[in-house]
Amino acid sequence: MDPEELLAVAFRHPPYFAPGEGFHYSNTNTVLLGLIAEALDGKPLTAAFRDRLFTPLGLTGSVFPEPASNAIPEPHPQGYMYGNNVLTLDHPALPEDMQKSAADGTLQPTDQTAMNPSWAWAAGSGISTAEDLATWAEALGGGKVLDPALQKQRLDSPQPVKADDPGGALYGLGIAKFGKLFGHTGELPGFNSFAGHDPAAQVTLVVWTNLAPTPDGRDPATTIARTLIGKIYR
Repeated sequence: MDPEELLAVAFRHPPYFAPGEGFHYSNTNTVLLGLIAEALDGKPLTAAFRDRLFTPLGLTGSVFPEPASNAIPEPHPQGYMYGNNVLTLDHPALPEDMQKSAADGTLQPTDQTAMNPSWAWAAGSGISTAEDLATWAEALGGGKVLDPALQKQRLDSPQPVKADDPGGALYGLGIAKFGKLFGHTGELPGFNSFAGHDPAAQVTLVVWTNLAPTPDGRDPATTIARTLIGKIYR
């Protein structure tokens, strides 16, 4: 899919609320940012990511593929999920009977590795390694991407995502805060990642899984990271 097709899908739906009156994470916003980046740089987003981020930060294992490409640089693992995107369109968890079948082994996950990621485009088509994710998280949290004033504004921006989950993540200007770590998660069917950095304590944590989501709808990398963060900062 190209960005215009993605936006056409999004714009068929009414907005969740008027500007400034709520919070809802939306990939559509990041697709729009990708188009803005292309317009400002005068080059495809693939080249903009390479020139502005991957090369300056030494992210030699990271690529932003062309929309028509299904390829993942070798070597790579296989990514799996139970069910399919249609079953989890309105709720991330599979139906109860399928969850039970997954638990007892009668339902097997399917290989999603060769699926084309273009439907995520700027919001999630990037491919990276655990080592590069650590470098990226340290650059994101440590101020190597933005100037000091904008970095401070960004790190001050995260607010609670769920009022009823005091130990949950905060989210701000394209950055999340998990405990004391600043970073982000990423997910496409079959793969889930967490990358965070605590600039004060110089702690970096990367969790990467090749199953996503879990049958009960959780993000496995985020679930593991939350447990690890609790142990690290106990």
